[in-house]
Amino acid sequence: SFYLNGFDKKDLESLQLLSNCVSIAVQMASKHRSFHRTPLRRINEIPPEFSADFSEKKCRHLIFRAIQAVGFERARIFKYDGDKKIFTCMGSFERGLEDSLRGKSSGIEENPYAKDMVETYLNNKRARIYDPTDPLSFGEDPSAVAFGKPKDLPWAAAPLIVDGELYGQITADNESSPKPITEESLEYLNLITVQISRS
Repeated sequence: SFYLNGFDKKDLESLQLLSNCVSIAVQMASKHRSFHRTPLRRINEIPPEFSADFSEKKCRHLIFRAIQAVGFERARIFKYDGDKKIFTCMGSFERGLEDSLRGKSSGIEENPYAKDMVETYLNNKRARIYDPTDPLSFGEDPSAVAFGKPKDLPWAAAPLIVDGELYGQITADNESSPKPITEESLEYLNLITVQISRS
C-alpha cells in the first residue's frame, strides 16, 4: 500500500473519522429536513480546521464539536477496561476547556450507572438518559463530584461498541442551562457513536 503527500496510516484513519462526521451531517439532513439546520451548519464549519494536522487531540476535538453541534454543552469520552472493570476518561470538553478530566476513572463496583452500561450494552446499543432525580434510577451519581457535575444533573450516555465488545462510552450533558435532553439529541448522539465505532 502507499500514502499520498506524506500522510501516514494514522493520518488517514483520522481523516476517516472526519468523513464519518460528514456522514453524520448528511444523515441529519436526510432524517430531519425540518431540523433547525444549525447543527448541520456548525458541523460543516469543522473540516477547515483539519486541513493539516490530524492528531489524536484534534480527532477528540472534532468529536466534541460534533456533540456540541447536536445540542450538548459538555462531553466526555471513556475507555472501558474489562479487567479492572473501570471506565477511564480519555478526553473531555467543558467550559471551553479540553481534557481537564483526562485520566479520571469510574469503576462499576462503586458506580451503578457504570455497571448498568456494562450490563446492558449488548441489549441496548443506543444512547440513553441517566437521571439521578428519577425515582426509578440509581440515585445520586457517586462519580458526580469527581467529574464536576451537580449531583442531580441528568446526562446522556451512549456505548462505544467495537467488534461486538464494549470499547467505552460517550457521555454528554447540559450543565449551565436548564435545556432538557431531547429524543432528537439522543438520536444524533447515537449516530455519532455509531460512526466513531466504525472508524
